[in-house]
Amino acid sequence: IMAICWMSLLLRLILTAAVSAFLGSNSLYSRNSSIRTSKTTTETCNALFSARSSIDTLQQQIIQGATLKLINKSDSSSPSTAPLRHQQQNNRLEKEEVVDDKPHKGQFTYYVREAQRSEINKITDVLMASFHSQTQQPSFDSYIRRYKSNHLYMCFDAIDESDRGIFVACASSSSELTCIEDEILVGFCLVDGRPPDPSCKIEFLTPSTLASTSPRPYLSDLGVIPSHRRQGLGELLVQACEGWADKRGYDKLYLKVEESNNPGVRLYEGMGYERTKLPWASRDVDKRLSSTLLLERSLVSASPSPSERKKKRKRTWIKEQLLGPMMAALSSSSSSLSL
Repeated sequence: IMAICWMSLLLRLILTAAVSAFLGSNSLYSRNSSIRTSKTTTETCNALFSARSSIDTLQQQIIQGATLKLINKSDSSSPSTAPLRHQQQNNRLEKEEVVDDKPHKGQFTYYVREAQRSEINKITDVLMASFHSQTQQPSFDSYIRRYKSNHLYMCFDAIDESDRGIFVACASSSSELTCIEDEILVGFCLVDGRPPDPSCKIEFLTPSTLASTSPRPYLSDLGVIPSHRRQGLGELLVQACEGWADKRGYDKLYLKVEESNNPGVRLYEGMGYERTKLPWASRDVDKRLSSTLLLERSLVSASPSPSERKKKRKRTWIKEQLLGPMMAALSSSSSSLSL
C-alpha cells in the first residue's frame, strides 16, 4: 500500500511538472509571437511612411520640374509671340479691308466709254462679279463664264459695229480721263440695235418667247461690281446706251428686268422707263412667266408745255428787241471811233 501511494505521488509530480512545462512553453511562444508581430507592424508602418514620404517627394519634384519647364518655355517663346500676335492682327485687318471694300467718296473718278474686243476677259470678270458673286459651285461658275465669254465674242465678231453698242464703266484713281494705265473696269452694258426680226415685234410676242427675245433696240447685261455700286454708274451706262440709240434714229429703248429686282426696277423707273403694253392680259399668264418685266422709254423729246413755250417766246423777244439793237449800237459806235 505504501508503494502504491509513493508511486501515485510520483506520477502526480511528473504530471504536474509536465503540465507546467507545457504551459510555460506556450506563454513563451505567445510572448515571442507578440513581440515579433509588433516588430513586423512597426517595420511595415515605417516602410509605409517612408514610401509615402518618397511619393510626396516625387510629386513635389514632378510639380517643380513641370513649373520650371513652363517658365522656361514661356521665356523662350516670348520673343516670337509678339510677332505672331502682330501677324494675326495684320491678317485680321486685311480681312476687314477686304470685307469693307466700298470705295471712299472722291477716291475714284468714274466714266463710261466704249469697250474693246481685247477686254473680253476683263468684261467677263465684271459680269461674274456683278451677277454670280455669291455662288459656291466651281463647275457652274466655269460654265457661266464660258457662256458669257462666247456671247461677248459673238457680239464683237458676228454683229456689225453699227448695230451694237458695248460700253464699260471705268474707275480711275487719277482725275485725268485720258490716263488709262490705272483704270479698272467696274461696270458693263450692251445695247443690241440690229434690225428687229418679225418675232421680236411686240405684236408677235408671247409669254413664253418674252424670256428669250425682246423688241429692239434692246439694253441688256447692265451690271456693276458690288464694291463700286451706288456711285451712279448704272445711270451713266443706261444714258450711254440711250445716246447710242438716239444717234441712230431710234425713238424707243427697251430692256427687261426681273420684278423681284427692286434696285433695278427703281433705277429704271426713276429714269423714266415704263412698262410696255403687251398683247396679252397679265391675269392669263403663268406667274413663272410673268416675273419678267418689259420696260421702254421714249427717246423723242416731248413737246414743250405752254409755260415753257411762253418762256421761250420771252427769251426770243428780249434777244431780238433789246440785245440785238444794243449790240448793233455798240458795234456802230466802235466803228465810228476807229475812223
